Amino acid sequence: MAEIDIKLISIIISMPKNEKGERDKKDKKDDKKDDKKDSDKKDRDRDRDRDRDQKDRDRDQKDRDRDQKDRDRDQKEKYREQRERERMERRERREKRERALRDRVDKMIKTEKGDKKNDFYEQIIGRIVSENRTNLIEKFVGEGEFRRLVNDMQVKFHLTKNSLIGLGTSCIAFKIDTNGKKEVLKICSKKIKYFNYAREDKSPYQLQKRIEPLSHVLLPINKIVHDGKGFFVYTQDCCQPLTEATLIGPAEYNAILTIVQALLSNHLLVGQIKPKNVGYVMINGQRRLVLFDYHSMHELSRRIRSKDQWWSSLTKSLTMYANLLYAYQNKEVQFARTGKKEQKRTNMHIQEKYRSQAIPVPMKRFFEDLKKANPLTLDLRKMNDLLEKSKVPLPPGTHSLIGPAPPAPPPPTDDFPPWPQILEHPIP
Repeated sequence: MAEIDIKLISIIISMPKNEKGERDKKDKKDDKKDDKKDSDKKDRDRDRDRDRDQKDRDRDQKDRDRDQKDRDRDQKEKYREQRERERMERRERREKRERALRDRVDKMIKTEKGDKKNDFYEQIIGRIVSENRTNLIEKFVGEGEFRRLVNDMQVKFHLTKNSLIGLGTSCIAFKIDTNGKKEVLKICSKKIKYFNYAREDKSPYQLQKRIEPLSHVLLPINKIVHDGKGFFVYTQDCCQPLTEATLIGPAEYNAILTIVQALLSNHLLVGQIKPKNVGYVMINGQRRLVLFDYHSMHELSRRIRSKDQWWSSLTKSLTMYANLLYAYQNKEVQFARTGKKEQKRTNMHIQEKYRSQAIPVPMKRFFEDLKKANPLTLDLRKMNDLLEKSKVPLPPGTHSLIGPAPPAPPPPTDDFPPWPQILEHPIP
C-alpha cells in the first residue's frame, strides 16, 4: 500500500509539470510565429516603402530628363538661330564686298578704257568678274603689281585671251610654248596657305626646294619667272586634269592613296585633293598621275595645332574616291565619274545602296587614328600601313600611275677638311 501511494503521489506531482512544459512550448511556437509575421510585415512594409521611393525617384528623374531635353531643344534652337543670323550677316558682308569690288572694277576699267597697253589686263579682269571669282577679285583686282605683271608676261610669253586656261582660288593659269615644249604659266598670289603656315623664307624658291623629294607625286616647278612682294610666277609641265568624264579605277585610286602617303611621310598635308587639282602627265613615255596644285600644302604638325577638325577635308576626299571606285567596281559607270554633280550623286547612291561597304576597313581605322591624333602621338608609319592595306589589286595589264621616287640626298658626313697645321713659331 505504501508503494502504491508513492506512485500515485509522483504521478499527481508530475502531471502539472508536463502540461506546463507543453504550454510553454506552445507559447514559444506562437511567439515565433508572431515574430515571423511581424518580421514579414516589416519586410513587406520596407519593400513597399522602397518601391514607392524608387518610383518617386524615377518620376523625378524623368521630370529632370524632360526638362533637360527641353533645355537642349531650346539651346539647339538658339544655336540654329545664331548660325542663321551669322550666315545672313556673312552673306550680306560678302555681297557688300562684291558690290564694292565690282564698282571698283567698273570704275577702273572705265578710266583705263582706250589704253591699248591694258587691253589684255582688262580682259583678264573681265573674265574674273564675269565668273564671280570672289577670291581672285579680293587678291588680284586693283593690285598695281598684278597689272604690271600681266602686261610683262603678255609681252614676254606672247599671251592672248585664248591663252587663259584656268582660274583658281589663288592663281591664274596660261598655256605657253617654250622652245616647242608645252608648259603652263601660273601667276599666283602669295596669300596662300603654304606661305601663311611657313616658318622660314616665304618665297617660291623655298616651295620649289620643299617639293623636290616629292617630284614623283607632285608636279615639279620648272622655272620661277618672277618673285615679287605680293605675287610670284612659275612654269610647270602641261598635264591633263581629271574631268567630269574621268572614271576612278583601281590605278587612279591607288595613286591617290600613294600621294597621301608621300605627303604624310614628309610631314605635309594637302587636305582637299580634289579631281580638279590632280592630272595625268607624261614622264619618260609613261603616263603618271600627279597633284599639280598644292598651294594649300602646309606642315602637318602646325595644321593639327591650328584647327580642331583638321582631318575633315582629307577624310571627305578619300571617302569620295572610295565611293567612286566602289561604283566603278560594281559596273555602275554613271556613278563613277569625277564631276561635282556626279560625286554628290555617287555619295548618296553608295550610302543608300551599299551603306559602308565602299570604305575599306583599314581606311576606317585610318580615319579613327586621324581624329585621335596629336603632334606628339602621331604614328605616321602606322597610318601609311593602313593606307597601304586600303589599296586594291590592279587588273592584269594595268601599270601603276606613280613613278619611282627620286633618289634620297646623301646623308650628312662627319668628315671635315684637315685643319691647317699650327706652326710652333709665329711668322714674323
